[in-house]
Amino acid sequence: MPRKNKGFRRVWIKGVNGFLCLSVGALFCALLAAQSYAWPFVSEGESVYITPVSAKEASSSRNGVVFANITIEAAGGQSLPEAKVLVNGKAAGNFAAGSLTVRVCAGDLVLLDTSAYNRDITFSVTRISANLRQDNLLLELTTEYGEGIIGRVAFK
Repeated sequence: MPRKNKGFRRVWIKGVNGFLCLSVGALFCALLAAQSYAWPFVSEGESVYITPVSAKEASSSRNGVVFANITIEAAGGQSLPEAKVLVNGKAAGNFAAGSLTVRVCAGDLVLLDTSAYNRDITFSVTRISANLRQDNLLLELTTEYGEGIIGRVAFK
């Protein structure tokens, strides 16, 4: 009975293993690079919410629409998971962490909804992007009857 050539099988397995190891290593390096690129944009203790957008809105944001960030904090940094920030009437996040950073565009209306709480709550705008006009935004607001208007976003 003729003996099969096992040398070819060993070289083929070594080649496949080498390719798999190289692929996994390249994927690991790509993920590490992506993580280190995204890491410095969020400060420790901040909550960042990404609002889902339609394909039409996403494509228009690639065509030069300018964004800005507004950070709003509940009085004393208290956790208020039922208090929401609304941007143009759509929920953009809550105050479970005590503060919230939202991304806004020119003309967006920023509102607070605290209707789940049976009391007035004070909020402060603690940080805004340098390209926003401050005079359109209330920097401190106490909600009455469960709602409050931060303001309409305008750029400098």
